[in-house]
Amino acid sequence: ILCAGIVFQDVFHLNWKKSIILVTILSVAICPWILQSSDYFFMVQNGYSCLLGPTVGVLVADYYFFRKKKLNVEDLYEGTKYNFFKGYSIIAIIALAVGAIVAACFFDYSWLVGFPVSLVLYTVLKKFWKVEEAAEKAQGVYIAR
Repeated sequence: ILCAGIVFQDVFHLNWKKSIILVTILSVAICPWILQSSDYFFMVQNGYSCLLGPTVGVLVADYYFFRKKKLNVEDLYEGTKYNFFKGYSIIAIIALAVGAIVAACFFDYSWLVGFPVSLVLYTVLKKFWKVEEAAEKAQGVYIAR
């Protein structure tokens, strides 16, 4: 509840007490005890995995293969070094979307399929497709490499 309360506080500009009350109400309203005891538990879990696996694939590929495990925390918040085309990485979005679609086709193994598909696709696109560099020249914006 703590992390969700902080997110609600930031996103909806609520004070701490109101955000915790809202998170608590939503936590009870989704009835997790019914979901856990029903046949839909694995369907919901695999549905989340269709997006989570590809997301982790993109993050791992970027962090380990391209950034070599080095991040500048100050630049993460200032939006200078890690800024992309209008705030989005086109290559990451493509890899995430393709990974999610492929993962949905193999629904029972969605995380295990989506993760490597997105990881490999992101790595290949980032290495060989220079669309973000073209966007940098067109927009005059610094794009991270």
